[in-house]
Amino acid sequence: MELVTEGFIEIKLLHKYLRLPYGLHVYDYRRVKGAKKTIVFLHGIGSSGSMWKSVADKQTNVNVIIIDLLGFGNSPAPAWVRYDAQLQARAVSFTLTRLGITRPVVVVGHSMGALVAVKLARRYPRRVESLVLCSPPFYQPDEHAANGRLSPEAMLKKLYVAIQSNP
Repeated sequence: MELVTEGFIEIKLLHKYLRLPYGLHVYDYRRVKGAKKTIVFLHGIGSSGSMWKSVADKQTNVNVIIIDLLGFGNSPAPAWVRYDAQLQARAVSFTLTRLGITRPVVVVGHSMGALVAVKLARRYPRRVESLVLCSPPFYQPDEHAANGRLSPEAMLKKLYVAIQSNP
């Protein structure tokens, strides 16, 4: 039991206090000989890398990497972090480094994964060749619909804020 406690303290020290990015679980990594491109798939909130399996299975002549984002699938889910796009982007970049990916990649992000993809491209522009954003949760400035109720975009934004505050 003490070894587990020591390991936990080491992990907390490395990630919480020294701010070392987390390595994420790679759901699938397919390398194709002679591939000129690598596609990285990032899932949306409440999902995992498994959502991309059928899409990835149809890809030919490209390398494919499917990642479980922090707190989802088989990736770490630390209780002390604030799950935001910046933290996720750092973890994705670290994971790509750990995999030995040196050339820019195409990042495909769905919903929350699209936000992470944008943050990854802004923070690490040499890592990202292009983005494919599927259903990104971008919001209209008007929070109220014509009938005075909250618009669907405003409700979705409130839901994301609640989930982010209570992972």
